[in-house]
Amino acid sequence: MERRNIFSSVQGLIPLALCFCCCLSACGRGPDHYFEKGNKFQLKGRYADAIEAYNKAVSLDPRFAPALNNRGLAYEHRMDKQRALSDYGLAIEADPEYFQAYNNLGALNIDLGLYKEAVKVLNRVVAIKPDYARAYFNRGSAYSGLGKFARSISDFNAVIKLDPEFAPAFYGRGISLFAMKHYRAAFSDFNRALDIRPSFLLA
Repeated sequence: MERRNIFSSVQGLIPLALCFCCCLSACGRGPDHYFEKGNKFQLKGRYADAIEAYNKAVSLDPRFAPALNNRGLAYEHRMDKQRALSDYGLAIEADPEYFQAYNNLGALNIDLGLYKEAVKVLNRVVAIKPDYARAYFNRGSAYSGLGKFARSISDFNAVIKLDPEFAPAFYGRGISLFAMKHYRAAFSDFNRALDIRPSFLLA
């Protein structure tokens, strides 16, 4: 799931119901407690347990955007895309500046073939966090799906500028260049992707 934020952490975030969270966290049963527990389960691939932990976090703080976002990721792993869509939407509703949820929603729209919707969502990510490479990568993929290859190349260029070692960006740009019949440049990008990651089977 290279398009996704694998999952977000509470570190560096401003708690949403600060006093409520702090009081409950003091006894180890606040939303952060269950959120981090869910993250540990998700790292181990125990997605049902992760969802249960995130449910507890959200029951204590219904506007806990990171828990809603991460629960969406867990649902995606379980191939429940409708619930994932719902959770990303809830995370955005809880925190309209929470760019990770927009990014994950955009990536899921791409997987569903909803490229126009993906572009709209990802435009919001870029507006909130213009240095976020993954959003440009996802939007470039959406533009490629729409057949707008010049725009996709522009976005992949932005990714490469921000993260020169992100192999999928070279692969994505190569696909768009190939579609535009710039074969030599496309093969160069595929080779660059393989230089960065020799196990990259698509490249």
